[in-house]
Amino acid sequence: MFDFNNASLHITKNEILKYITELQILERYCNNYKSKDSSFQSEFYNDKNPSCRIVISASGIPYYRDYGNGDYFTAFDYVSRKYGSNYHETCNIIANDFNIKSYQVSMFPKLLLNNEDSYKPVKIKSNIKPLIQPFNITDYNYWIQFGLTFDVLNYFNVKSCSHVLLNKGENHYTFEYKKNNPIYSYRFFKQDVEYFKIYFPMSSKKELKWLSNVGPECLQGYDQLPDSGNLLILTKSLKDVMCYYILGIPAIALQAETNKISDKSYTELCKRFKRIIVNFDDDEQGRISTGDFVSTYDLEFYFIDSEKDLSDYIKKHGLEKAELMIKNKIL
Repeated sequence: MFDFNNASLHITKNEILKYITELQILERYCNNYKSKDSSFQSEFYNDKNPSCRIVISASGIPYYRDYGNGDYFTAFDYVSRKYGSNYHETCNIIANDFNIKSYQVSMFPKLLLNNEDSYKPVKIKSNIKPLIQPFNITDYNYWIQFGLTFDVLNYFNVKSCSHVLLNKGENHYTFEYKKNNPIYSYRFFKQDVEYFKIYFPMSSKKELKWLSNVGPECLQGYDQLPDSGNLLILTKSLKDVMCYYILGIPAIALQAETNKISDKSYTELCKRFKRIIVNFDDDEQGRISTGDFVSTYDLEFYFIDSEKDLSDYIKKHGLEKAELMIKNKIL
């Protein structure tokens, strides 16, 4: 794709940023970009409605953000995405175009477009915009406590976030990932609308652990259920749904224990699964909600032995003991 035989490969991102800013790079290479205050169309697919913006994080880093399909790129990532170039090629493209260093570079860029026939943009209800990043060792250390691997997280649309942007009326907030305060997004779909629930697991205050625009009618884990089965667990969190999944048991969760399941959803689930068992937290609210469900639907129920919930049990006692304990509960 590129001929860099006559170009030095030693120029780096840091050297480039001595002369120009990342915002200047995005402004140059985002062909449809006009201004920071206006949306523009993606050049990577047939974007019929302007869905892209350049946003600035709390730490001052500009990002290309596509609210139509969830893509986000830093300046250098955007150039790499646009031309299919590796790190060294990307640096040389930028240095050459901005005359930072003069190279005789023969470039034949090819835009890496999505398949327009298969692309279907989703409507976004949310004022919550997660900027997704690759999982890292901090993420691994947190989730593996509960036996949850990156493959499981990806299957349930759980992602690590470098930043989360929150627009609330005229107020705008940015939350930044830190090793001592990581951020995760849970993504849900209902009637082709995308919703986000943001999890701050290390927050010391319970009221600061979550951001959400997900309605109570959206059941966590619903999209991952099998078509039918002998058993379904109704629990209270996506984390516990994932823990049941690795034990080989289908589960769904309400958005909160205080929520109710609609008659329509309950009837559908009863047709698909022979048994539905309630497993909420072994605390005051969990027992109250369990009593409500049992009295309303005449369902079976149980609580986790010695711990509040299944994920806490796995963290303290391990997967093998958790599997044995659950098998004894559902016999």
